[in-house]
Amino acid sequence: MAPVPRFVPGRCLPATRPARRRRGGARLLSAICLVLAIRPCLAEAVAILTEADGEVRVERAGQALALRPVASIDVDSTVVLAPHARAVLAYTRGGLVFELLGQGRFQVQAQSVELREGSGEVRQRNLSAAFRALKIHADTETLQGGASMRGLADRRLQARGPTGNRSSKDSLAVCWASLGPHWRYRLRLIDDQGRIVFERSTAGAKQDLPAAGRLTPGANYVWHLAASAPYGNSAEAVGQFRRLQADADRALSAAAAELARADAAGDQTGQRLFQIALRQYGLDAAPGRRFCADAAPAP
Repeated sequence: MAPVPRFVPGRCLPATRPARRRRGGARLLSAICLVLAIRPCLAEAVAILTEADGEVRVERAGQALALRPVASIDVDSTVVLAPHARAVLAYTRGGLVFELLGQGRFQVQAQSVELREGSGEVRQRNLSAAFRALKIHADTETLQGGASMRGLADRRLQARGPTGNRSSKDSLAVCWASLGPHWRYRLRLIDDQGRIVFERSTAGAKQDLPAAGRLTPGANYVWHLAASAPYGNSAEAVGQFRRLQADADRALSAAAAELARADAAGDQTGQRLFQIALRQYGLDAAPGRRFCADAAPAP
């Protein structure tokens, strides 16, 4: 009987090759060992650097990391502050905020920050319930829900309208470049069941859609713009968006109210976290009718 392979930390392949019928098990064992060997090398983002004043740098494994205005900070990283510098780290999963002050080297741990060298200090406070409810990922590049497809059109009809996720407070409209004085346009809004929930015809270059708050939370919608002119000429454009889930919508509304109070207190962390939440939920900071500002109104 072929010997049974024995698991030894740091070794993934047994010295003795198992019988052919056991090779599948050996490959599985090797894969498990490979994962165990790689896991310590994988960085995990645990905090977000929301504020940095003065000379601040972040190091990991002895190497300085690029410092973005809003940066994800991995566990076991070191935040280095020069004299009179300041940094703020938000642990969104644990609901804590750490303010680092003064000269020193600060060790980033899974749930806290500790001063390891220098004369600096660490101040801790709780993240407000409104911001905890947003469930912001420490990896600031992660998108929750993602963005839906962009609007599509043939080259003759250039149109823009809502895409991605839309919250209940968004104003929704579709705008387009007029094709000429004899063209007319029909705009339809279709839900994910294939039902036409809105339809309008116009000779203008803009049409408002029903407010997002009147649409079904979590549902996908397609807007379809059809242009027609005498002698059978036609063109069309289409786009898709998604009404944000109700719980996410409520969380954003509560955070927006909390943000007004944070701004009044000069808290930049709240503003930065709210911007991250908008991006992770697939929203932009100023949705709605930006493209429509210069569009000609319907006659």
